[in-house]
Amino acid sequence: MEKSSQRKLVPLACLLLVGVALVWTSRSRQTQGAITVVAGAGDITDTSNQGVATAALVPSDAQVITLGDNQYQDGCLSAFTSSSGYAGSWGAFLSRTRPAIGNHDSHDTSCSTAGNGYFDYFNGVGSGTCDYSCRTRETGRRLVFV
Repeated sequence: MEKSSQRKLVPLACLLLVGVALVWTSRSRQTQGAITVVAGAGDITDTSNQGVATAALVPSDAQVITLGDNQYQDGCLSAFTSSSGYAGSWGAFLSRTRPAIGNHDSHDTSCSTAGNGYFDYFNGVGSGTCDYSCRTRETGRRLVFV
């Protein structure tokens, strides 16, 4: 084998060994019963209660993530807070939700500019955009990123 080929294989072999060691140590530290349930969806609801059926499928102990387009057609705060909109379905999980914004949540309309309805609903009115902390959740030894 040529020396240049050997030089390329050494870093690769080291990386592989480190990966195996990390997997082995993380598996040896796991305990039984340390299961975190995560439920998520995208394209969740409009203002005609369509999110109610999917919300009924979310386990009571689940950490919740959203994958965008939380409120159709537009991400107006009034639609998010409507009892027939997001608040009336997936809003029940607000305290344990880590949302991701979608294009319907963020496009400019007469009632929402640059996603302010989305940010006001998930972060509190007037709080501005979402920082790193609203998209992560620590669950035991795990850190979930959305």
